[in-house]
Amino acid sequence: MTLKSNSAFLAGNDRFEGYLADILRLLATSVGFDYEIRVSLDGKHGQLRADSAWDGMIGMVQRRVTSVVVVTNITTRTGIIDLRFKKTRTKSMMVQKTNTTK
Repeated sequence: MTLKSNSAFLAGNDRFEGYLADILRLLATSVGFDYEIRVSLDGKHGQLRADSAWDGMIGMVQRRVTSVVVVTNITTRTGIIDLRFKKTRTKSMMVQKTNTTK
């Protein structure tokens, strides 16, 4: 998912393009839910920090800032997330925080 070249003139989800944006749009229309695409607050996907907390989008899920994120290269992140959708060719997927505590 990327920002459109004219994203400065657009608002909300219309700023984004790509197959993941298309999938979200189709799912929302078919199932009937509202959503907002947001960029990671710190511009990172998510890495484990020295203090054992996560940064990036994974940290946003961990801190309950958001409940669903789209990330790439999830092999090191599977301990704290529950995989819901996977497109293996590009290693992109949608994830949701697990309900179990560890």
